[in-house]
Amino acid sequence: MAHHQPLGPWRDLLESHARVVVASGSNLTGWAPVKLGRPSLQWIASPFDPDRAERIATWPRWRQVYDAALNAWVCRHQERRILETADTISISGYTERGLAALTPGARTRGVVPIPVDIDRFSRGDRVTPAGRPLRIGFNGRVSDPRKNMKLLVDAFAIAARANPAIELHVRGDLDRATFIERFDAANIADRLTVGPPVPYADMPDWYRFLGVFVIASHQEGLSIVGTEAMASGTVVVSTRCGGPEDFVVEGESGLLCGFAAEDMAGRFIELASSEKLRARLASGGIDLIRERYAQTTFEQLYMEAFDRAFA
Repeated sequence: MAHHQPLGPWRDLLESHARVVVASGSNLTGWAPVKLGRPSLQWIASPFDPDRAERIATWPRWRQVYDAALNAWVCRHQERRILETADTISISGYTERGLAALTPGARTRGVVPIPVDIDRFSRGDRVTPAGRPLRIGFNGRVSDPRKNMKLLVDAFAIAARANPAIELHVRGDLDRATFIERFDAANIADRLTVGPPVPYADMPDWYRFLGVFVIASHQEGLSIVGTEAMASGTVVVSTRCGGPEDFVVEGESGLLCGFAAEDMAGRFIELASSEKLRARLASGGIDLIRERYAQTTFEQLYMEAFDRAFA
């Protein structure tokens, strides 16, 4: 909570400007302009508590007690005060609903999604040779408890028993041996590849390498990797974890599942069994991203919010 205070050079910078734009995960970064009385427009990804729930569960008991007794309640007070003082736009409907529920005085002003470069992230010349195994994959912070990698591993193991023509490709911040040990993945080792995070320059080719991109998270404000994968013609399977439900429209642009491994596995089996389904969802996903997440759409929505906040 201390690093949100307007101290030193940060205070000087804010006081030298009449208006402030905040782009952040939670809105706590926006506490400083609110405390100084500076009008601000805040573009926010997630309410404070849901974003950290899984990480808190892994903390030692002393840290949980300290957080509950001192840090969290102050941050929640600041979050509500900011919502009542500053105009707030959200990156997804899930985020907006979560923020609006925190206080009746929330000045929530609609949804402005993070845009996708639809020229860079596109279907390109991707070709899937007949008979190639279906490549299911993920790229991100696999060590983050919020990403729920154990669900992905367990679901893949169930699906692999039903359909041998699938592979799992994971890129992230754990090496192969650590990944297998942490997520009990020895039983799928022969169909599993694990590597370092994909460099941003190589992301379009990575998405096109896959047939299915998975969001197994407990919670997401949006999931940029999901929108990029979808724009690239890769089918997205996501848990009902919040933000992805804006763009993963069940049966139209992707597939949704619950948090049971059997549920997610069923989605993998459906996709592995039907090339026609994969093609239809991929096409629907591209159309949705181009309509709702293009840069031009973002600019229009953002400038409308900017004008309302600072008119």
